[in-house]
Parts: sequence; C-alpha cells; structure tokens
Amino acid sequence: MPFLDETTLSSDHEKLYSPGQTLSLTPHRAPKPWGWKYYSMPPDLKDEDTAQSEDDKKLTRLAMVFQEGNQPHRLDRQIQKDESKKMKVEVLELFGIDRFGEYTPGTQKLKCKVLQVPSDSSDDHQNSAVDDIIFIKVFDPMFFPRNVSAIDIEWKVTARADMALSNEVGAYEFLYKHGLTGSPHVAPQWLGCWTAEVQTTDLEYGGRTRHVGVIALEYIDGICLQKLLRTNEDGEHYYIGDRLRLDDDVKTLKQLDQATRFGVIEDLLADVVVQYKAGVNHPCIFPENVIVSFRRGSEELERPRVSLVGYKDSVIGPLRQPPRNFWAKYPRPIHPWFRFSYKRLRLFFLCRWFPSDWQPDDNERCRPLGVWLVDTFGPFANNDKYSGWFEPNRVIAARAAASVARRELQEIAAATKPMESGETETTESHEDPQKTRENVIEPDPIASQVEGTSFSDVSSYNMPAGEEKATVSTDEEKSERAESHKDSQKLGDSGIEETP
Repeated sequence: MPFLDETTLSSDHEKLYSPGQTLSLTPHRAPKPWGWKYYSMPPDLKDEDTAQSEDDKKLTRLAMVFQEGNQPHRLDRQIQKDESKKMKVEVLELFGIDRFGEYTPGTQKLKCKVLQVPSDSSDDHQNSAVDDIIFIKVFDPMFFPRNVSAIDIEWKVTARADMALSNEVGAYEFLYKHGLTGSPHVAPQWLGCWTAEVQTTDLEYGGRTRHVGVIALEYIDGICLQKLLRTNEDGEHYYIGDRLRLDDDVKTLKQLDQATRFGVIEDLLADVVVQYKAGVNHPCIFPENVIVSFRRGSEELERPRVSLVGYKDSVIGPLRQPPRNFWAKYPRPIHPWFRFSYKRLRLFFLCRWFPSDWQPDDNERCRPLGVWLVDTFGPFANNDKYSGWFEPNRVIAARAAASVARRELQEIAAATKPMESGETETTESHEDPQKTRENVIEPDPIASQVEGTSFSDVSSYNMPAGEEKATVSTDEEKSERAESHKDSQKLGDSGIEETP
C-alpha cells in the first residue's frame, strides 16, 4: 500500500484526537469476536471484505479507509441519523505520546469529558452522565501500524481494526453481563461500543465522513506498570528504574514497599481466575495492561486498586466454535498456582515487582513464587475459595485426599521420631524434597499435585509444558489438554495452560 503523505497523516490526527477536539459517538453493535482460530467468521462477512486484493494494495491508506465497504462491520446507517442516540465527548488528553511528541501507531487512547448523552439508557452497558470523565479507545485504521507480520499484511487494515474491536467488545460485554466490570474487579467499568464520525484535512476527500469503532470505559486515574520498562529495537524489554532521571510515576512505583506490591499481584491474580471461571481466558498478561491506582477522585485509597485493561487477545470460551468453557465445571475459580508460573509472570519480575532474590532455576521454575502462591491463596485441597486441578473428577479427588492423609500421618510419625545422632533440623530442612517424595509417595500424579502443599518446595511441581499434572478422564478434557500443550509450547510457559 503506498504511503500516505506524512503531513496529511499528522494533520488528520491533530484535528481528530488532540485535546480540545469533540467527537460524536453513535451506539454500535459489533459482531461477535472473529479473526482468531477459535472463532467462526461472521456469516455476512465475505473474503473481499477482509483480504487485500491486488487493487487494494495499490490504494493509499486514506483511499482505503474512505471506501464504503471498509467501514465498521454492521454499521447501522439509520441510527447514525438519530441525534438523540448520540454521545458527544471532548478530548482532554491523548495517551501514548512519545518523547518526540508523536502519537503511537495503533488504537488511540483518550481521556474525555462527556458533553451529551443519549436520551435512552441501555442495558448493554453502564450509562454515562454529562460531565463524567471517561476513557475511550479509538480503533481508527488510518493510524494503525504499517509494519506488520507477513500474516497480518494479507488482511485489509480496516479488517484488522474491526477484528480488534470485536474481540475487545466481546470480552467487555461478556464480563459486564457476568457482573465482573468496575471496582472491586480488575476489568474497568464497561460504557459501551460506539462509532465515531471523522473527516480528513485532505482536500480530495474534503466534506466526506467515515466511521471508526470506539469502546468507552471507566477512566482509571493510575499508573501503568509498563512505565518501569522500555523496549529496544529487537523487541526486548529492559528495566529503567535504576536511571538517575525518572518521572514522578516511575518514582511512585519504585517507592512502594514489598507488601503493597504483593497486594497488587494478589488482587490481580485473584480476579483473573474469576474471569477464567466465567469464560474469559488470557493467553498472557503483560505489565502494559496493568494499571495501579492510588486514589478515587480526591480520595486516597488505603489499598491500591489494580486494573487489567486491553482484552484484544483474550478469548471468550462460550463464544468459541464450538463453545467451550473449560473452567466452568470447577466449583470455584482455579487456584492461581495452576495458571501463573515464573514464565507467565516473567515481565513482572523484570519490573522488579517481586523480591530481587527470587530467582528461577535452570528450568525456569521459581521456588519462592510457588511458595508465595500457596501461602497467599491457600492449599490446593480443602480450599473454600479456589479449586485444585483434580476437583472435577470425584475418583481422582478421593485418591488425592487419601494420599494427603497418608502424607500427614507420615509427617507426624517423622516429627515424633527421635533424631539420629548428629542429625540436625538444619540438614533436614535442606534435604532434597524431590528425593523425599520419591521415597514416600506412590507414583500418582494427582497425589503428588495435592501433597505439594505439605512441602516448602511447592514450585517443584511446576512441570515443563506438556508434562501432565492432574489427569482427568473425559474426552473433552483430553482434547483441551492436547490443544493446551500446543499453545503453552508457543508461549514457552511451564505451568498447566488450558487453551484460551
């Protein structure tokens, strides 16, 4: 695709999204999530609507986005004419500005003030009020990245924008319907899906209007953990907190004590596994999607609020084809230990959010992390808040419970047995726990899973990707596990990973 004149691109962005500009938003019903292998394509979406033809590749970005067939999928032209349906907002701040004052390619993130609200309320989202401060995310294909993967280049940029919109809308709407948006949950409050009417400064298209997808969310006054990191030319992250010159946000994050940091991670993981049980799965969680808030308006919070934003890559199990909600069969949310290994949380270690002496072994298993997860969220068995991996299968659960009882008796016997001459508590505490398990536990993967709660070396159960932990017997779960193995290999993760 020929490059658009950079002057036009820059002037268009300034006209549309700089502070002081006004956007007119109209309610939009986006299609169900599509584009991932897990989802089916919308039946009314044709190949020519999404794939780049040879003629498309000759178009400028401006010509592409103004084509009638490249507007947001299922755009309702009738509702666009109804002024009573519209919400109008004033842009207060544009996020993502680099050190040169340039915008970041991709979705445009704006802090806005509500000037006008629709005359009718909606049950699909929480309704805004005049003078509310909200956050909007604009999926404007005009400003999407030009440098993309070999796969993405085959999609029209308008299709990529619409795909990303449908994925985020699907996740937020699903969480909203399950009561999982807004405080105290990590997902911000859902304020609906919209389209914005936008124009261009280019004289050739003067007076013409196009439409772009928009989502509206609760505005969260906080600091993104990504501020502690930078990315080099090779895409590798590195920590910047040791620099002499730091902005106020980075200083604030650096000054947090370890107890506060643990509290942030605890609240994050606790609510993410609730999302898993509802049906929203996250292949990865990144610091760039985590916001820590220290105030609510003018009120200082005793405990910081943590929020998880950016659901473009999440997968909604009940909306898959065929539908699949793996975690719903568990009586309670899955224990976070089963979902969050060192590899999955590696960037949070790079942020120095965990103690600096928590280091992984050669297999990238972090023993202190495993211990902390069990200490924080409780044991795998007899836990009122979280389920162990084995719980859906009663036979396995019974075997595991019996094995735990055996282990407790063995520990009691060992504790009451007089120590041999020369034996000390210190040497016992440093005994190889793996050898101990081999000596006293039957070769039962489920029993080993549960009995890990009796050992200080809990993280030793973080088996390499693909090595089974608690095996279940249904064909559906075997299928889940096989698909999970492929995904976890791609992620390079070491824990159990149900496919998204």
